Amino acid sequence: MYELLVNLGHGSTETPIFDLTNYNFQKLEVDVDQDNEREIVLFGGGQINSVFAGVLDWDGIRWRVAWFDRLETRYSGKIRVQVDDFDGDAQTELLVETLTHPCSGSGVLCQLWEVSLLKCERLHCSLIWTYPLAENNQFMGDYERINNEYCFLKSDDLLKADIEVLQHGITFDRERDEETRTLTLPTISVLTTTRTIFEWHGAEYVQTMSIILKPEYMLNNKPVTETVDFDSDGTLERVVYDWTSADEQTLSIYQRSEEEWHLTQVFSASVTGSPDTGVFLDDFDGDELVDIVVCQPIFARTVSWDNSSEWPSVRPSCTVYEWSSNTRIFQFIGQRS
Repeated sequence: MYELLVNLGHGSTETPIFDLTNYNFQKLEVDVDQDNEREIVLFGGGQINSVFAGVLDWDGIRWRVAWFDRLETRYSGKIRVQVDDFDGDAQTELLVETLTHPCSGSGVLCQLWEVSLLKCERLHCSLIWTYPLAENNQFMGDYERINNEYCFLKSDDLLKADIEVLQHGITFDRERDEETRTLTLPTISVLTTTRTIFEWHGAEYVQTMSIILKPEYMLNNKPVTETVDFDSDGTLERVVYDWTSADEQTLSIYQRSEEEWHLTQVFSASVTGSPDTGVFLDDFDGDELVDIVVCQPIFARTVSWDNSSEWPSVRPSCTVYEWSSNTRIFQFIGQRS
């Protein structure tokens, strides 16, 4: 079936040049074009080289390729395919998500997570929307992460639901000290957070609006110190908030005793790329005590998954801590997303 997809999809009868020994295949037999007949959806990938997906449709005499796509990847890639009514129009769509590494090398790593939505008719599937969900690019000392999350908006007036995309990102730019030949502390920039709407225009989704929710701004990579009364006892604690590298930020809590500051606790988290996540403070439960929230991104540079595990997400998983007057330390309260 793979050879049939490659040969027919490329308009050639030649044998595929790929070694299929290490390829992993998955097959779905499902009606993707609403003709009450099952089509074959085949997808998978190997340890290296590429990932692929395709649809075979029976024309009454032989199998025909309704759609085929293959993506090259320098490192092992992953692919997931789902068939469902994603936009609420009472017809099934084909959702294809891929995780690939477009480039690699010494000090270089690129990672791309993309989503594509297809609508199938008899003997043909059309791409109606595609978007990069996440990009991680590392070039020597410089590092960039862009994350997107999307959803189908509910609407009673449209045959197909509009798609909303929220995008944010962060970059780390380093310079090399010519005397010591070492990399300096990074310049940290939180990229513009935007909200983009794609509307259905009869054959495909078209971008109709894009607004800035939060403008781009710089983050100080030197320790930021402030005072907060965590336990509402009238005495201020000292908070030292430090971006230490492109991978980690720390929040250290000090209490004053006999004119000296003593370290109480340290919290750390990987940089998520969102100005709303990482390590931050607020009274989230309304009890007039300041909570500490430590967020870890699920999607990381070294992301990997298998068929039985959940897919990576740009939504962070957060742990909430609150001050305990009994133990005089911050205690675990719960998880939130």
